Amino acid sequence: MNQQREILAAWALPISGPPVKNAVIRLIGHTILEVGHSTKVSQADQNVVVLPGLVNAHTHLEFSDLATPIGRSRGSFAQWVTEVIQYRLLQDKLADRQQRKDSAIDQGISESFAHGVKLIGEIATRPWNSPAYHNDNVKILVQLEQLGFAANQAEERFAEIEAARTKMTKVLKDVGLSPHAPYSVSPQLLAKMMNSAVETDSVVSMHLAESKDEMQFVETRSGPFAELLQRLNLLGPDWHVANIDFCLRQLCECWRGLVIHANYLSERQMDFLASFKNLSVVYCPRTHDYFGHREFPLTGLIERGIRIAVGTDSRASNPDLDLLEELRTIRRVFKHLSHGEILQLGTSAGAQALGLDDNYGSFEAGKSPGVLAVEFFEPVHEDPESALLTKPIKRRFWLD
Repeated sequence: MNQQREILAAWALPISGPPVKNAVIRLIGHTILEVGHSTKVSQADQNVVVLPGLVNAHTHLEFSDLATPIGRSRGSFAQWVTEVIQYRLLQDKLADRQQRKDSAIDQGISESFAHGVKLIGEIATRPWNSPAYHNDNVKILVQLEQLGFAANQAEERFAEIEAARTKMTKVLKDVGLSPHAPYSVSPQLLAKMMNSAVETDSVVSMHLAESKDEMQFVETRSGPFAELLQRLNLLGPDWHVANIDFCLRQLCECWRGLVIHANYLSERQMDFLASFKNLSVVYCPRTHDYFGHREFPLTGLIERGIRIAVGTDSRASNPDLDLLEELRTIRRVFKHLSHGEILQLGTSAGAQALGLDDNYGSFEAGKSPGVLAVEFFEPVHEDPESALLTKPIKRRFWLD
């Protein structure tokens, strides 16, 4: 039987409310009972700030064994996609391919947990399932990615992914879907996947408006992506391309829809997003910088009341899976945002985007979000939110 216990800290950040100084967090097992003030906090505890486990709303864990990102920083996005395809083809030729992939996923989960992440929105590629997803430390919301540009393949590709999801949901409670992107999924396959997600109240993620190359392709069927698809014999003269508006209209029907990246949405498209509270945008700051995109429209999205979550993307475009460093990057780029606003992006907003805010993202009674401790080299006498985003960190560890 779980007994009630207390965790003391100089500061607690509930996220759902203001910072609490000289805090006590009372729990039963891993479940929060309350957060309050305490007179027991010692001088030795003054270097520690505690907060709920972080939420990485978008990543691809299969690349977690990469020592460095793929391709060249600030290079062509279509060229990077080409190199990712080449990398996967080489991996597929290895006899121990699945073992390597499972190991990379496990490595990525362990790295994420060490950095303070408690909830991950994961994009899984075929064969989709991995024993690493069954993890006691981190909640993994797996979303099965499917590709298929040919309209005549839509039925086959849809049947394939639905069979995999049916099998996985017997073991994993939450399994969502991810039609990859407009340049890789036919409108027919996209519609089938979206209809299934609506029927099952599933989370759906889709990469949209990520790059100039993508936008040129969906608007004119020309440019580097058209050339790539032609080289791969995937672009026929009579095939239709799902434009951004079509994809957004599909996503808005879902229980939870995540627009991944959204770097080049128009003002009109952002206005459309603002009308649907079930939709979220996921910003991956260091991946955004890796490709040299224009400034992310964070201010415009926030002004419209659009929910913004944060992800690391993968080690194919990022040096690591440190979600807190993503938040620190936002602080450096968008100095007008309050530190509290930024921390919400990597906690409560991410949990809401993934539809798991009933248990993650904040210290509230009945939740089990994890209790992350961040220790600094010097005492934190004031403004713990600023300390998390600006001060050198000695270590991070879990208290629950």
